[in-house]
Amino acid sequence: MNEAHGNHVALARWMMDAGGQSRFEDAIIPYTRTHGPLKQSGVIEASEIRFHRWPGGFTGHFKTASKGMLFLAMDGTVSIEAGDGEVRTFQTSDVLEITSRTGTEINISVAQGQPFSAAVVLLQQGPDGHENSPPPPASQESLPYLINATGEDGCSHFEDGAWPYFGEHGNGLMTEGIAISGVQYVFASGDLNYEFHNAPQRQIVLPLTGGVGVENGDGRQREVRPGGVFIGEDTTGQGHITRAVDGKSRFALFAHLVTAVDNTSTLEAEGETP
Repeated sequence: MNEAHGNHVALARWMMDAGGQSRFEDAIIPYTRTHGPLKQSGVIEASEIRFHRWPGGFTGHFKTASKGMLFLAMDGTVSIEAGDGEVRTFQTSDVLEITSRTGTEINISVAQGQPFSAAVVLLQQGPDGHENSPPPPASQESLPYLINATGEDGCSHFEDGAWPYFGEHGNGLMTEGIAISGVQYVFASGDLNYEFHNAPQRQIVLPLTGGVGVENGDGRQREVRPGGVFIGEDTTGQGHITRAVDGKSRFALFAHLVTAVDNTSTLEAEGETP
């Protein structure tokens, strides 16, 4: 779990040795920047993010993409086995950086009784970087998200939306890829009370621990807890306040969007305070 680390991110790396055998290696990524009260890593170049969901008890393979990936556990528990026989368990907030070459299949086993959800980031884009493209047909399930965007009145407003999942439920589901330019690891303390500010860029915020509480100028408030998806698009105007949830520190991933999210399939025109 990364919530206790206020100075760095602890992650595992999936490495390939010269003989082609995979193994795990522990790594630390320091926070080297600040943005207001937030501690941030440097920007890691990336090209795409997509979201996966596997049913409880699933056992199968996950095929890696070119040039490296990040595998971020959002909800549930999964076991992953390396080629040298070591098995590691990944739970909410755990991060696996995959550095193996294209075409490697990783064995995964989801714990019984609860689905497992993960965000997968392609670190660079090669010509063969879409091995895990969403297969038909579209699923009946979707991944909800919350957008905060600037309205014509110069104030930030909430909207709810959802990305559809594709695939057959028993074999795992995934969303379409979303274009991004980079990602950052971000830490906020449990006493966070960040007064009105704008999103520094259009970004997907994945709170992996703690959650994020957001308040807009109209007094409306929403919370996004671990496993949820928040999209900050209010880069101009009054902005918003962010706070810690339940006094807990937050470890999050910020994924910098290339373009605004198409929210034409909005679930609700405007969110209500939960």
